[in-house]
Amino acid sequence: MVTVVIVDDEADFITVVSDFFAMNDITVLGIGNNGHDAVEFCVKHSPDYLILDLFMPKFDGFYALEKLSEMKNPTKIIVISGLLDEHTLNKLNEYKLFASFTKPVTPMKLVACMADS
Repeated sequence: MVTVVIVDDEADFITVVSDFFAMNDITVLGIGNNGHDAVEFCVKHSPDYLILDLFMPKFDGFYALEKLSEMKNPTKIIVISGLLDEHTLNKLNEYKLFASFTKPVTPMKLVACMADS
C-alpha cells in the first residue's frame, strides 16, 4: 500500500487529488495547508510520499524542505508549484527531491510518477 501526505493551500486541489488517490489505492495519511503541517505529518506518519506546494502562507514549502532534510526523513518529496522559475529551481537543487511539477498538474501525473519509483 502506497501512503501519501498532501500539503497545499488550495483546498480544491487537495480534494481532487485525495479523491483520485483513493480511486487508485493510495492512502492519504494527512492533509495540510502549510510547511509546518508537512513536517508534523511526515514525522507522525512517515508516508511514502509528500506532495508539497512551495508557496503557502505562514510556513512555506521551503520551511518543510529545510526541516525534513535536517531530520533525514525518508519520505519521497514531490514538489508542486505554480512558479518554478530559474531562481526557485536553483534553490530546490539544495534539497533531495523525488520529483517536481509546475501547476497545474493532474492527479494522474502524480500517480504515474509514484508508480515509476
